[in-house]
Amino acid sequence: MYHQGFKCMVTGATSTAPVAVGKPPVWCEDDQSKCTKGAKQMIYWNQQDGNNIQVSGNDLSGHPKSPAYNSKLGFADGAQNDIFVQSTGGTAAAGSKPPVFPPAAPNNAPPAPSPSSTPAVGSSSGQCGAGRRRRRRSSAAKKRAHMF
Repeated sequence: MYHQGFKCMVTGATSTAPVAVGKPPVWCEDDQSKCTKGAKQMIYWNQQDGNNIQVSGNDLSGHPKSPAYNSKLGFADGAQNDIFVQSTGGTAAAGSKPPVFPPAAPNNAPPAPSPSSTPAVGSSSGQCGAGRRRRRRSSAAKKRAHMF
């Protein structure tokens, strides 16, 4: 399994709320109240080690359960507005927007530029620094990959 992480410096942001620590997603197709709320970890499944989700049986359509980034694991379409830490120490409620802090006092300075990304220190990609991480697949996952 591969994933590509990016380290970016965002400029012109209107909030300083940090992203909450992610929790493992859970299968919640049959009961949305079981879904992990707030920030979620990436899905690690069928790996030799390090799995963060276990599923068995069939989904509601009768197919074998197969975790993916969709509503069956609580990943809603659209922006992830429930992933930010609130000042109370929790995460935002589902569907809420991250906090926006207005300027302390009006000034005559030109408007701030639109948010943009600049390379992270040591990056030469021109946008953001990218790094690759490779995870070991279980023998069962390798066999399935060769079947298709």
